[in-house]
Amino acid sequence: MDAPRTHNLATYTKVKLLLTGVVYFPLGILALGTAVGLVPWFVAQQVKTNHGSWGLLIMAGVPLFWAWFLIPYSVRRLKESAEKNCWLRADAEALSLRLPGNPLPPLGLSYEMWEYRFYWKEVESVELFGYKLNGISRTPSLLLRARGGTLLIESIYFKERPEEILARIQAARPK
Repeated sequence: MDAPRTHNLATYTKVKLLLTGVVYFPLGILALGTAVGLVPWFVAQQVKTNHGSWGLLIMAGVPLFWAWFLIPYSVRRLKESAEKNCWLRADAEALSLRLPGNPLPPLGLSYEMWEYRFYWKEVESVELFGYKLNGISRTPSLLLRARGGTLLIESIYFKERPEEILARIQAARPK
């Protein structure tokens, strides 16, 4: 018996991931440098004036928070850009994907690889999931609802637009 014919529904893009990592890494280093430079300066000012103001010290923690977020995020995106064998495919039986998944503790510098096969009879729906961040619309992701739960598939991993991928998934799904 022949294996079902598999169709690639989307192309894994390395360029978006690489650019994201290259842009965010210097920003994270800048934030870290700001925090490391500001904290000793603020402490020295407080000692010199014999005045204890926690407000300035807390303000120095803001760049530290941004560095804590940006550096692992950018390193993870750079590592994801080097991944091989990532896909979103469909055949007559199922929808399959292999993509970088959730960040792993403690720092989030690594991630787990997701490799799933959703049989069409278990897939309830695949739809666009759009949201706003600080009032700015983000590029929608794909939300796959199956019997076992839901999976949010970020559009940054693919060259094609999410609307195009959704149309391909709907066309590949058996009637």
